Amino acid sequence: MIYDENSKEYPIGILSFADKRVIHVHFLHDNSFEQAKLDWNRRKSRIDYNNLLVIYEHFNKFDNSIIKEFDKISYPKIVFTHKRFGNIKSSKYIYACRKEKGFGTITKFKNKLSGKRNIYDCDIVKQTNNIL
Repeated sequence: MIYDENSKEYPIGILSFADKRVIHVHFLHDNSFEQAKLDWNRRKSRIDYNNLLVIYEHFNKFDNSIIKEFDKISYPKIVFTHKRFGNIKSSKYIYACRKEKGFGTITKFKNKLSGKRNIYDCDIVKQTNNIL
């Protein structure tokens, strides 16, 4: 993992693969790349590849080709979206996010008074169990 030096708000790690794919990992809760890397390696050591669910949040900020690639992952997976993707088997449309344009929208509060988040529109346990 290398560090994206252009990131000013929080550390961003860059994972590079032999087939030229690149994944950016946003460490929103770390103050330094050194701490992010320690946390990453600690978490990585706890992964049970026989009991894994991959979750992705896809919104306007990203190219739609990414969601097609995500659908090819061989692990159980679910992708939360702000619009319907009938050709993506792993997609779960979140109606409350239909007007959203950025990343991180499924965990946003619907409004200041309700205390409810957009993700509550989806029974995540049921959706996950349907995949596994």
